[in-house]
Amino acid sequence: IILNQVWPILGRNIPVGEKLTEAEIEKFIGFDKVHILKDMTSGIIKNVGEDIESLKLAHDEFLNTMKELYPKDKFIQIQFGKTKNEES
Repeated sequence: IILNQVWPILGRNIPVGEKLTEAEIEKFIGFDKVHILKDMTSGIIKNVGEDIESLKLAHDEFLNTMKELYPKDKFIQIQFGKTKNEES
């Protein structure tokens, strides 16, 4: 949707770096496309958060398995930052 529908409209009508309000963007690309882009953005944000949680679990499981298989060896442990879900 962005490459095929939104970008061509924006490229023809808006100079690079131009600051626009949401209402102005809706005027150029249409309310329906703005709504779709908002939904897509929310989904991406949610999925990234879930992916980070999944990555943390996989890391911990892998690290524990490696320690069991090679108890005399040392391993790097990644310190992940807190996600927004953990902060609230």
